Amino acid sequence: MTDLESFIPQKVSTKPGVDFWELRLEERLTTIVHFKGATPLQIGESLDRGGNCRAMARGGWGFATFNDPRNLTRSLRQAQELARAVGKRPHKWRSREAIRTEICARPKIDPRTVSLRKKVARIKGIRERLEEHRLVDTATIGYSDTCFIRIYLNSEGSFIKERGVSTKCFISGANTGKGGFEASSRSAHKQGVGYELVDEFEQDIPQILKDLKHLLKAEPAKGGTYTVIIDPMLAGVFAHESFGHTSEGDYIQRDPRIMEIMRLGRKIASPQLSIYDYGAMPHQCGSSGYDDEGTPSTKTALITKGILTGHLHSRETAYNMGEEPTGNARALSYAFPPIVRMTNTYIAPGPNKLGELIADVKQGILACGSRGGTGGEMFNFPAVYGILIEGGRLTKPIKNFSLSGNLFKTLKNIVALSDDFQLRGSWLGCGKMEQMPLPVATGGPHVLIKDIIVGGR
Repeated sequence: MTDLESFIPQKVSTKPGVDFWELRLEERLTTIVHFKGATPLQIGESLDRGGNCRAMARGGWGFATFNDPRNLTRSLRQAQELARAVGKRPHKWRSREAIRTEICARPKIDPRTVSLRKKVARIKGIRERLEEHRLVDTATIGYSDTCFIRIYLNSEGSFIKERGVSTKCFISGANTGKGGFEASSRSAHKQGVGYELVDEFEQDIPQILKDLKHLLKAEPAKGGTYTVIIDPMLAGVFAHESFGHTSEGDYIQRDPRIMEIMRLGRKIASPQLSIYDYGAMPHQCGSSGYDDEGTPSTKTALITKGILTGHLHSRETAYNMGEEPTGNARALSYAFPPIVRMTNTYIAPGPNKLGELIADVKQGILACGSRGGTGGEMFNFPAVYGILIEGGRLTKPIKNFSLSGNLFKTLKNIVALSDDFQLRGSWLGCGKMEQMPLPVATGGPHVLIKDIIVGGR
């Protein structure tokens, strides 16, 4: 890979009136193998190299990108000129001490040591083994790895260099028999983990088969209001889509009503509930040592035992709200400026066994798996399938239903949490504004919630 440092000038000039500038250089070597059935959807390797320059003057931002690192100096000049042209007020920015460091990931199996031919054969073999099972008519499977170098420096004197690797896998099994189309999927995505992720990923196949068995026996759900136990996948989606995005500083500061609702110290949820965003969690796909403004990644307690204790911030939103940066200024790539984004967001586990949660439910649903959905103050999350709970026992499988409600009401309706815990990175990642798919991980325990609206038959 290229020596990106050789493109950085010995001295970077700062134009008069410019309060801050930063540079980012990146190089990414990516491999992707993607099959739907026997049909290859995408197989190949690509190299992407470039960078950006961002500058602030009198509260105005200038931003310029480049694909040829030799254009770095010209792009920095353009960014500073743009900032000076639009800036009209005193700058609002949380300064910090300079950081100078290098980070290097050391995966067990560097993906660059495995040929594309071997990767294709391995992924194709996993697909074929899944399709050999009588429950699976078509398997869709994807594998991707990215080896990268990132360099960040700014006018405060920071210099951060990172050599890393990001690996992700996706698998879906579909049955297209007499009962109609049914499918279940799983994904894995890790930072600092190499080709060895495929071994971990193969362990998801039994769960996909288990899901299909439930789906093929399941009856359509009857709509109504239920006590529901959501599994770790749905708990993660709830933490991310509904509460996580609502915790982002740029979202909060735009709406005076949300600003009041999301006031720190306010009792916002059941005392059973704690939610965290942890950007330095080892190997998770949303993790990094520093965000894209050079702020160290942190563990931010968003809710602690029902009390609102944190927001997610860039340096600018932290200044605007009188708080500290949390290391959540993230950019999809060098083509974009950083905005406030989650990292690894999850519900903390509780003290109970799953069996104890089930035993406490006279009439309800155990909801399993996620098909995405919409978050925010009013949420709607389709589950893959469910199992009715009757008299404290799991009985019949159900399908074709979604969970919906008001975020702030639901937070207070959480009754209990199990002591198990899962955290997963997705194949698709998170979307916000035009930046998609940003790597994030979500998860939690099983969560018992009363009065959830179940949309069904």
